[in-house]
Order: sequence, then C-alpha cells, then structure tokens
Amino acid sequence: MYNGTDPTRYNRNLKNVPVIISFSADGKMLPLYFRYNGVSYHIDRLVSADTDCPPFYKYECEITRGDTVHKVGLEYNLNSTSWMLDLGRCIHPDIDGLQLAAGIKKSAPEARIVFVTAYSQYAL
Repeated sequence: MYNGTDPTRYNRNLKNVPVIISFSADGKMLPLYFRYNGVSYHIDRLVSADTDCPPFYKYECEITRGDTVHKVGLEYNLNSTSWMLDLGRCIHPDIDGLQLAAGIKKSAPEARIVFVTAYSQYAL
C-alpha cells in the first residue's frame, strides 16, 4: 500500500483517471484509452514518453475529436500505481468531458477510384 503524499493534493491540474494500457515486447507501457468525467478517449498516437524521472512517467499523447487532433498529458506514478491527467498541459476541464485547447485539423484522406480489369489497373 502506498503511504506517500498524493501528488494531486499539491497540483490541482492533475486528476486521477483510469487508463487502459498495453505493454511493448520490451516492457514499456503504452497508454491506449483514458476516461475523464465519464467519457472515454482513444489515444491515437504516443508522441513522447519521459520515463527518466521516477516515480513519475510523463506521456504526451494525441487524441482526435471530430476532425481535430489534440495533445494530452498523462502521468503515471510508480509509487501509487495511479494514472493522472494533466489538465494544465494542453487541455482544460469542461462539463461534458474535455474542452481541448486548439489542435491541428486532420487533412481529409485523398479519394481514389481504382478500376481493375483482367489486364491492368487504372487509378484516378
């Protein structure tokens, strides 16, 4: 049982959140989803992982809402084995979940029409 100080007590920007993770073949943690205010967020991409300062591992992730990509800060506390969402890094709380700071709009994938015949393939 962890008997240390709760980091959320001194940093109001940190909120405890449940996180679903995966482990890489070499044992590194990869966050996949997190839940905040009853809303689940899928992590599209892990941008960076700073694991050089135990007991805190800091992760910068990207999530997509609508057609916009946003960066999100997550921290893992080795001592308490808990995950925290850093509301001070890139996001702001909102009643419905997260009110995300300005993100990058995703470009629409190129539409391609392909015709395949018995002898060749044509792409438009």
